[in-house]
Amino acid sequence: MSIELSRIDYQILDTMKNHKAVDIRNAITCYEISKGYKNQNIIDTVYRHLRLMEDSGLVTKGAKVGKANSYMLTAKAVERL
Repeated sequence: MSIELSRIDYQILDTMKNHKAVDIRNAITCYEISKGYKNQNIIDTVYRHLRLMEDSGLVTKGAKVGKANSYMLTAKAVERL
């Protein structure tokens, strides 16, 4: 399933790329992604967009960080960037 990416989707993917979140060791959480935004209440929005991108095959879950899931880019996302 392919989705049309929004501006925030590209920002999330770019943040993940800058953190080199392409393997399980470097996967990052919603909280870590949202640190770069002025509004710290964006965590729910980041999570919602990550779930949609996970369904389309652009991101996948990485290792657990405490109780939180971490996410990493797939090869499909790296090609798209």
